[in-house]
Amino acid sequence: MLRLMACVAFLPLEKLQLSAYADLASPKLHFDLEPLFAKEYCASLGMSRQVPLRVVGDLGGGDALARIEKGRKVMRERKSEWSQKDELPVSVLPSPAVALR
Repeated sequence: MLRLMACVAFLPLEKLQLSAYADLASPKLHFDLEPLFAKEYCASLGMSRQVPLRVVGDLGGGDALARIEKGRKVMRERKSEWSQKDELPVSVLPSPAVALR
């Protein structure tokens, strides 16, 4: 943390790249750290890292909506309803990438 704060004295970028803090100006470092900062920032706010529409698309695209619709049609043909309003008539497992923790 101290190195990161001290490197500000060597700005602009051209001067930083010639200093002892040149490793902090590496583009590779930024590409490696950006996902970590995003993850920590979202976690501190209690938010998901992924856009909600993306999560819904991934869940629906993962065969979940087709299975639910098929279950609904079978239930309609049998003229029955499932027992509770908060449960699904079929088992739907999300992919590990979008599984709720």
